[in-house]
Amino acid sequence: MATTTTTTFFTFITTLFILLHLTTSLKHYPSNKGPNSLRPVNLPTSTHEREDDESPLKVVCYYGSWAVYRPGQGKFPVEEIDPFLCSHIIYGFAGLGSDGRIRALDPYNDLKDNWGKGAFQRFTGLKTVNPKLKSLIAIGGWNEGSVKYSNMASSGESRAVFVRSVVEFLDRYGFEGLDMDWGMFGYFLDF
Repeated sequence: MATTTTTTFFTFITTLFILLHLTTSLKHYPSNKGPNSLRPVNLPTSTHEREDDESPLKVVCYYGSWAVYRPGQGKFPVEEIDPFLCSHIIYGFAGLGSDGRIRALDPYNDLKDNWGKGAFQRFTGLKTVNPKLKSLIAIGGWNEGSVKYSNMASSGESRAVFVRSVVEFLDRYGFEGLDMDWGMFGYFLDF
């Protein structure tokens, strides 16, 4: 029962988000019917060309925090991100603790505590270079599995704990949103 309810809830939220996004995004573009159908749409190629925050163009870019551990030219620290290339940047990944609260997966890289590198704050600090940039944190990913996320979503109380922890986390590190990267919701098996 909880699995069906959880799946239904997240299917509803995902569908609602997609519909809202499509409704607000597509109204800015010419119709695919009538005299506008063959007219090219000139889209800006970078956020430098955007006139305001209401631009229909959203370029969302993921940053894999493990890129700092790559050898040689593959190494890619936060400071290498061009803050004008994307309208939204997403830091991957935070995780979910056994207590149902969001947590740093790599405290040494992510946090400033205990002489850490403070990548969360450096990432959200890119907004000082481009104030129009939106920074989000992704939680989940393939390595996180699904059991603890299914458990978190299984009751109103555990969801409330999660939501409160996310709001606190976003505020503490300066993120402006959450990307829920839970691809196998409703399943209680880890592979």
